[in-house]
Amino acid sequence: MLIDCRTGFSGMSASVLFHIADLAVVFLALTEQIWDGVDVLLQAVAAARTKRDNRPGLLFVPSMVPSGEVGREKTRTYLTRLGAKYSTILNVHPAHALDDEMDLNEEEPWLREGITGIHESRPTAL
Repeated sequence: MLIDCRTGFSGMSASVLFHIADLAVVFLALTEQIWDGVDVLLQAVAAARTKRDNRPGLLFVPSMVPSGEVGREKTRTYLTRLGAKYSTILNVHPAHALDDEMDLNEEEPWLREGITGIHESRPTAL
């Protein structure tokens, strides 16, 4: 079942996310405004996982990514920062930092390619 929640937390969205969801797909706009919310989200997920058999899982999807090399570089920068926060707050080691693949308890939970903005070559109305 897919439940689309508004940005931010409400009683309903927090209940669904932290008490019911098996997986949360988080669209992460590549702006500086998101980082306080990312910290709160990761701290709440860490707390929920202690009571819910390591659930909810997370999948971060970079969004509002500029096109071209600028967007790729911005995505790399944000994913590096997200990876540091993720591993620190959730105490999960990145896959590339482990020597033995058998030690993997979670892959990197983000898409390395984001959702770019509307292309400039849109069809024109007749």
